This record gives sequence, structure tokens and C-alpha cells, in this order.
Amino acid sequence: MPLISDEKFWYPFILAAFIYIFYKDRKKASIFLLMALLALGISEHLTSNFFKPFFGRLRPCNALEGVYLLVGCSDSFSFPSAHASNAAAISTVVCYEYRKLIIYMALAVLLVCYSRVYLGVHYPFDVLMGMLSGIVYGLTVVGIKKRLFIMERR
Repeated sequence: MPLISDEKFWYPFILAAFIYIFYKDRKKASIFLLMALLALGISEHLTSNFFKPFFGRLRPCNALEGVYLLVGCSDSFSFPSAHASNAAAISTVVCYEYRKLIIYMALAVLLVCYSRVYLGVHYPFDVLMGMLSGIVYGLTVVGIKKRLFIMERR
């Protein structure tokens, strides 16, 4: 499970996916890349810089005795999970642009969410709310794209 929560584990998969989509259609891939980066930026910024300090919920490894950890315990706050939010935000954009990948992306998000609880660094509600907020961020980016392309057609 520590491997699943390590973002470096996902780099080869992300790189392979980007190479494939750039090979297929550069224009669509460029727009998709911007959307994914925007969703990730919104998610990371709001989750880490606004919501976590606002709620100030301690991680289980800091709040409970006897929590068995497979990774280190961060001093940052727990609610909502930035890992879950970021994964869901990017996955929402991916699923909008490449609908055939919905099952794979759902599995990836669920794996990330489960791993955060399994590792003892988040409560289940943390990852649930992180996942839901990430979906909202992803849908926001999709909505922005739709509006821009509607305005472009006029």
C-alpha cells in the first residue's frame, strides 16, 4: 500500500498515457493536458492551503494511540485528503475526455483512497470528502472548457 500512495509510482503510467494520447491527437492531448494540470492545481491549492487549515483535523496517526504505520506520519492536517482529491480531480477530467477509461480511473482513485486509510494517515471520511471535492474540481474544469469552446464558436 505505501507504493500506491507514492506519486512516483504513478509516473510511468502517466507518462505512457501522455505519449499515447499525444501520438493519437496532439491538439486534443494539449487541451487535455492543460485541463488535467488546471484540475490538479485547483485541487492541490484548495485542499492543502484552504480546507485543511480551515478544518484543522489531526491525522489518525497523530490523534490515536497504537496506530500501526507503514509510512511516516505527517504534521499536516487530515481533512480532506489531498491524495484523494487530486486523484479524483484528474480522473474526472480523464473520464470526460476519454470515456473508455472510466473503469480504470475509478479503480485507481479507489486504490489511492483505500491506501490512505490503510496506511493510517486518513480517516475514511477524509478520503470520501477528498474524492467528492476532487470530482467537483474536475467537473469545474470540464465546465470551463465547455464554456470556452461555446464562446469560441460564436
